[in-house]
Amino acid sequence: MRILFCKWNGCAEIGMESAMKRLGHTVDFVQYAFEGADYSEECVNLLQAQLERNTYDLVFSQNFIPIVSKVCNIFRVKYISWVMDSPAYHLYAQTLKSPYNYVFIFDRMLYERFVHVNPEHIFYYPLATCMYEWEHAKRQKSNRDFSADVSFLGSMYVTESVYDAVKDVPEYIHGYMEGLLEAQLNVYGYNFLEDSLPIEIATQYAEYADWRQTEDYERDVKGVVSQVYLGKKCAQMERFRIAEALTDSEMDFKLYTNSPVTGKLQTVNQGVVGYYDEMPHVFAQSKINLNITSKSICSGLPLRLFDIMGCGGFLLTNYQSELAEYFEIGKELAVYESIPHLLEQVRYYVDHEDERREIAKRGYEKVKQHFSYDVALPELFYIAGLR
Repeated sequence: MRILFCKWNGCAEIGMESAMKRLGHTVDFVQYAFEGADYSEECVNLLQAQLERNTYDLVFSQNFIPIVSKVCNIFRVKYISWVMDSPAYHLYAQTLKSPYNYVFIFDRMLYERFVHVNPEHIFYYPLATCMYEWEHAKRQKSNRDFSADVSFLGSMYVTESVYDAVKDVPEYIHGYMEGLLEAQLNVYGYNFLEDSLPIEIATQYAEYADWRQTEDYERDVKGVVSQVYLGKKCAQMERFRIAEALTDSEMDFKLYTNSPVTGKLQTVNQGVVGYYDEMPHVFAQSKINLNITSKSICSGLPLRLFDIMGCGGFLLTNYQSELAEYFEIGKELAVYESIPHLLEQVRYYVDHEDERREIAKRGYEKVKQHFSYDVALPELFYIAGLR
């Protein structure tokens, strides 16, 4: 097929494009830093020029981009998007209803929220990773020492969280929000932020947050407040508490983040690493690699989980309700259910090297067989009616 790939610097784009080419497809692309996902003159002009110049079987993007959907609807060309992030606010866009959309959502609870909007064109599908690139990266030598007892690579949600920027919130609303955050931090495997948020409090909080609903979007105040404001703040709190607990432990802990951190976390922060060249070495050299799923991901498995196992790293992750559907806990990965339990798991697996290596090997084989882009993309195309 001939595919037009819309790129916006998503981390998975290189791996997916190379998989498409290995599968025999011709791939053209438009690359842009768009002004916005809802309207971008640059994006419209680039897409229009490409779609007028060539005939494409489909347009593809990592995550759903409303402006791309609008252009595809005009040109009557299939648009496949693979949602890999949450919150995914753009799914509330009216253009989600387009008959040319084929939207794949990695989180089942997120899928269930939106499938009614366009039932024959919205699908649940778990994520995958770029096994080909990881194999190549592991054959290359690195000048950096990434060895550690425990490593965590990811954002600390300092700049991503807008919760603390909301000012003058009445004390009773602020107190409710704080209590809800603390309660959620103690529960793994079930996200109840939205279920426990009264619509009255969500509506009032949205007013203080100066959140505006545009006419092109469905209105879902509880969904936006719970995912965008509470979910990201909860992720920030959890990641800082875990990182601080590991820093205070006797373990050799390394943090890889571009988020601003202060105090003792500065002493363990190794800064950022390249996704395709250095990250695989972090996962391969660390005895234990942590995945801390953002609380805005309700039930699904994040990309980092597949990346770690796909690189052959040992994975210790928080429990998610979809985890046992795809992996054998204790045989292909390890799970923690609280911060004290996490510390116990770390001590155990640092001391049990043979068991740790065997689990990492089985996890790697599972991901290689079932969760590579070379396996997943043909299935997505088939579901979208492209053979």
